[in-house]
Amino acid sequence: MNLRRWATNSPILNEVWKRANVDCRETSEELGVPLKILGIIWDNMNDNLTFDIKQFEKLRNLEVVTKRIILSTQGMLFDPIGIMNPFTVRMKLLLQTIWELGISWDECVPSEIKATFIEWLNEIEVLRKFEIPRLYFNEVNWESVELHLFSDASPKCYGSVAYFRIKYTDRYVTSFIMSKSHLAPLKKLTLPRLELLDALISARMGHYLQGTFPMLKRENIFYWSDSQICIHWIKGKADDWKQFVRNRVSEIMEKTNTNRWHHCAGKFNSADKLTRGISAQALVNDEIWFSAPPWLLQINVPCNKSSDIVDTELNCVEEERRKVVVTFQTNIEPFQLLLNLDNYSNLDKVIRITSYVLRFANNCRPNREKVIGNLTANELINAEKYWVRCVQQTEFETEYEEIEHHKSVTRSSKLFSLNPMMTEDGLLCLGGRLQKSDFNFYEKRPLILPTKSRLSQLLIMREHQRLYHAGVSETLGKITGFCAEDRL
Repeated sequence: MNLRRWATNSPILNEVWKRANVDCRETSEELGVPLKILGIIWDNMNDNLTFDIKQFEKLRNLEVVTKRIILSTQGMLFDPIGIMNPFTVRMKLLLQTIWELGISWDECVPSEIKATFIEWLNEIEVLRKFEIPRLYFNEVNWESVELHLFSDASPKCYGSVAYFRIKYTDRYVTSFIMSKSHLAPLKKLTLPRLELLDALISARMGHYLQGTFPMLKRENIFYWSDSQICIHWIKGKADDWKQFVRNRVSEIMEKTNTNRWHHCAGKFNSADKLTRGISAQALVNDEIWFSAPPWLLQINVPCNKSSDIVDTELNCVEEERRKVVVTFQTNIEPFQLLLNLDNYSNLDKVIRITSYVLRFANNCRPNREKVIGNLTANELINAEKYWVRCVQQTEFETEYEEIEHHKSVTRSSKLFSLNPMMTEDGLLCLGGRLQKSDFNFYEKRPLILPTKSRLSQLLIMREHQRLYHAGVSETLGKITGFCAEDRL
């Protein structure tokens, strides 16, 4: 099966394909039905795009309207470039209202919501004859191309819309590209913050379009907003503001040239329609939405310079990062142990529990290989070392810090006579000439443990039981092969 099938808006090329037996699609006129391309109807005779609204006809006589029906209906109007956003945003706002009311999926919505939905549904018929040109450029002999993005916000929603501004020899032409809209979050934000969110949409959209259209240069991408506070943030220093503003301004600075951000009056801002929604008839008749504000057709585009904006209008104290002199006070917190050893009488049980806890902590870390199954010898050894390290850091805190920083312990320390040193695992052990012997590691460097610690008691008890309750000398000899107490 040949999955390739050609379609064209050129009658000449279409005839050539037919004579060459190329698998091509008929024109809309020959088919007698609309030609669908990627979910949008393409009239390849006139090279226009339109929307499929036939599927809405079955919804005209609805008696019961539920949240499920409204959501599925809103998704029927496939609009990948967002040219219908001023009309469809009304359904987004209605769905948010339904969500706030806590209405279940198959529960009938209140009468006022049903009336709003039916009114919106009836307006869709206006879109039946609505068409937009497929081409951004009707002529190929252009001199330069600019990208202009407008952003606006309201307490309910915010969005951005992008246009081409094409320069020919004797005139300028504008063309709609795409738009994006988002509902304001249920957690209320201030209007300046919402304006910053729509500016971020513009920045991301401009960055995306620059990568899509190679002829666009960074210096030829212009951003427009009717929020002076937002522009003040973008043109200032990101570190002057609180985290919410700082993070978004930093991304905007990264993706855009801040010198290309300008202020425009709200009545000339095309994105204003994305913030409140309009009827289908008003959208079809709106030349500004499809062609951008008329002043973009002028040779010199009027821009409000930053010097024209009064500083007192830009004060937004609640977003300003508090400037303080930072002082530090160190509070030494007591060392926190995984378990309370006083609650256990078996050292092996403590080691097993600790091993599982350490394994769980390792498995929770990102980019770590997950360990499952029975405990390994290494896990048990690491758990035992953990407890030795904890006890040493707790009981020999000063000495541990001194040795850790490559200092000698003071003569007044009870560990001075043991010539303590630190292993690669961060454990204090006995120094001396035995390190040059052929004994094993712990015989050459016995670990140092305090006499009266609970860990020492559990260790002695374990070795005493392993030796079948042998005498003091045998038990002590076995223990000193592993550790050296500070008072033997």
